[in-house]
Amino acid sequence: MNRMDKKYKYIHLMPGGNSIFNIEFIKFVSNNFTVEDHLFVVFANTPIKDLERYSNVIYKNKFDLKTSYSFTHLADWIFLHGLCYSAWELIRMRRDFAEKIVWCVWGNDLYRFSWGDAIKESVTIKNVGRWLYARLLRFIWMFADVKIASFKAAIAGFESDRLELKKRFESVRIYNAVYVIGHFSDELDHLEKGRKEGNRKRILLGHCAYSFLKHEKYLDCLRKYADEDFELVIPLSYGNIAYANSIENIARGIFGNKVLILRDNKSWLEYAELINTIDVAIFDYEHQSALGNIFLLLYLKKKVYLSPSGIIYKGLINTGVGVYDCHEIGSVPFDQFIDNHLDSGNGVKYARRFFDKSELVSMWQNVFESL
Repeated sequence: MNRMDKKYKYIHLMPGGNSIFNIEFIKFVSNNFTVEDHLFVVFANTPIKDLERYSNVIYKNKFDLKTSYSFTHLADWIFLHGLCYSAWELIRMRRDFAEKIVWCVWGNDLYRFSWGDAIKESVTIKNVGRWLYARLLRFIWMFADVKIASFKAAIAGFESDRLELKKRFESVRIYNAVYVIGHFSDELDHLEKGRKEGNRKRILLGHCAYSFLKHEKYLDCLRKYADEDFELVIPLSYGNIAYANSIENIARGIFGNKVLILRDNKSWLEYAELINTIDVAIFDYEHQSALGNIFLLLYLKKKVYLSPSGIIYKGLINTGVGVYDCHEIGSVPFDQFIDNHLDSGNGVKYARRFFDKSELVSMWQNVFESL
């Protein structure tokens, strides 16, 4: 059967390709809702093995407006999983296509101008150039945002993101629904303890190989604790390969065999088992990113350091979730750095909805049925 010969209620455009979020979302929707209502268009060069049994998945190589337009007449609504169009593509996007879009916010697609924040670190020619370039981008995106304002709806699972959407796009309907992480609370609740008492402490630095995570800065901050008994876990399985190689070399140069570098992708359950062995995690950036990692850490009662001026820190503090100021790292004694003295109960309660299968089904059912 040619899946382009019929009409669907919902077509999902997934420019993120083989991202685990795309894969798990396809499984979740196909297993909990009417399969015939949904067509998933995954932009990837090769089929994904984990999705072979799903007949409602097709693959395209190139994500652009021309390919996207070919689905306009086939769908009642088009779910865009991550806003990956350029500003110019958005500015010239056809109105009839834009009005069918339901934008599923990924984070970076809502906060585009972090380069401009580099000048806060140091005033250099390079950072001044970045600051000016970010201002130019802001000006161009003002025109693109006019087209985004004609979208049917937007979906965000983090309160701060929904407030940002409401502020910038008053005419767009905003839904509260979160992406499926790939495992649910019953699985997490039965995880065995990852280590026995007396084993060395474990510190997690970032979640991927991108410079906004400030690996070098925190490798230097953590140098103060080099004589302490800990293992430093640094996931570098995706991102900039040259940057990953550089960070691995620097980390091993400082901490030697105390460093565990993750260069291969793990299954979600394997990753959850690893997270369950972590004591402290460090995520220092202003925008929204790695929510799945952070909520998993909170659910498993781990100590999480965030940027006090960042969106995630402010959003969690405002809801009573205990997180820590990353500026303390390197300036406080190791015992204080490791000790999670805040009540973790609110963090567990807040994060639970991201792993509660019945609540996830209810959230997405509300989206699908009320469009």
